[in-house]
Amino acid sequence: MIERTRRADSPQRMERINTVLDTADGFGGKTIDTLGSYVLLINNITGPGLVVLPLAYQQSGWIVSSTLLILLGVVSAVCSDMLVEAMSHVPGNSRFEGRVEFTYLARRTFSRGGFYTVLCLFFLSLVSGIISSVVESGQVIDRALLEAGNSCALELYPDAGFICMNSHEDGDEDSIFGSRYVISVGYLVILTLSIPLGLMNLDDNIIVQIISFIGLVIVIIVWTIFFIHHGLDLSICPPVGESTAAMGFLFFNYSYIITIPSWVNEKRPEVPLRSTIWNTAFVGLVMFAVVGLLGSMGHNYGAGADLLSYMLKHHIPTYARVITYFFPMFALVTSIPVFSIIMRYNLLENKICGKFQANFWSVVFPWLLSLFFYGGNTINYMLNWTGIITVGPLNFIVPVLLYLATRQDTPQLPITRRGTEDMKAYTKLASIPEDKEADGEEIEMVISNTIGLNRSQSACTEGYEALPGWSPRAIKYLSWSIIVSAVLLTAYSIASAAASDAGVNI
Repeated sequence: MIERTRRADSPQRMERINTVLDTADGFGGKTIDTLGSYVLLINNITGPGLVVLPLAYQQSGWIVSSTLLILLGVVSAVCSDMLVEAMSHVPGNSRFEGRVEFTYLARRTFSRGGFYTVLCLFFLSLVSGIISSVVESGQVIDRALLEAGNSCALELYPDAGFICMNSHEDGDEDSIFGSRYVISVGYLVILTLSIPLGLMNLDDNIIVQIISFIGLVIVIIVWTIFFIHHGLDLSICPPVGESTAAMGFLFFNYSYIITIPSWVNEKRPEVPLRSTIWNTAFVGLVMFAVVGLLGSMGHNYGAGADLLSYMLKHHIPTYARVITYFFPMFALVTSIPVFSIIMRYNLLENKICGKFQANFWSVVFPWLLSLFFYGGNTINYMLNWTGIITVGPLNFIVPVLLYLATRQDTPQLPITRRGTEDMKAYTKLASIPEDKEADGEEIEMVISNTIGLNRSQSACTEGYEALPGWSPRAIKYLSWSIIVSAVLLTAYSIASAAASDAGVNI
């Protein structure tokens, strides 16, 4: 039987309407308001990639980096709009009444091989984001403890046992424990804070996201004051740099597009889509430009170093150093549960596993992997390569392909003997079978259960348009321009990063 759901405009907590799948518990409701939407998307845009932007600016040059950030910002908003429209073409979801996650949309649209490719890249991207946030935030807490006297950890390799660093010892550029494999106090603190949030739903995290956004703004303001007061050296950040190997860092900052569907699925109906997407993209761009440009002119970074490692040095004024210790809590820790939740949603909606297994793979498994990247500067190396390999295809190519495919081939509904009116009723059902060849008896049962739904909720209503007023020819040219540009930029970034690893600048 198809379970009836409450109207989307119910004054009570809005439950998930299973437009596509009759999935189990583990999803949030449609309760995220406008403020929550803004802070959630901005927090998704900013993250671990923020602190490596000054290095990218120095290596690539401020003109190249700023131009690329602006282009990526505009294109990311366009791709987000395209992805939202593709979601609206799923039968029964023209007004986003139900739930259509990123990988489920790929499953409906692409071949089996294409779906599994997207699925692997999707989870690789989110897992790398979680690992980056865990490592960077844990390392900052370790340094804070070192400032207070000593910082301890359980060393796993090469010498098993407890190890403590005191304030008179110099640690590695990023990790105070060097290249050792350790479980530090900082690691355990971040684990304790983020895992409970990761077991919740997306809409349950909004209060934490608001606090995080306020704190992040304060941190960036303090950093800006410090850079200006400390003095800016234009010579260390040329207009055009000698290397473009750090392009992956810029890519990584636009990995938020794959999180858009989860937000759309849980936002309140009255929250505007287009203005929210574009406004948050603009705010994120301003934050990137301020941190990247001013940070690159305030200090000459070495290979593999980032803004955090510099701002925590002893010669930095106390006010700037103290506020930097809070950066992981505001910008990194709160992104960990969001990525975990989105991973769980996609595992559940595709029925890959049950809720218990989904929580393990989305919450526990990334934490286990992060132990291998906790020492030394390996996290920046990983961040660069995963950004190059996953972010470009997932966030700039796949959304456009989904958009083009769903515009040209909107899924057709099975024909029944009841005629056109029953076909319209079928598009309003609470759960649409994935099997387009569903037998007539099942379809008749579904239609009979949905025929009484309010006509105002009909999915036949015109859906969301990513490019209103654009001609089909212009849409086609823009779409393929984005795809070709993303492919070329990804290929060039791979070549640049490989050359840099070999000690050659291109």
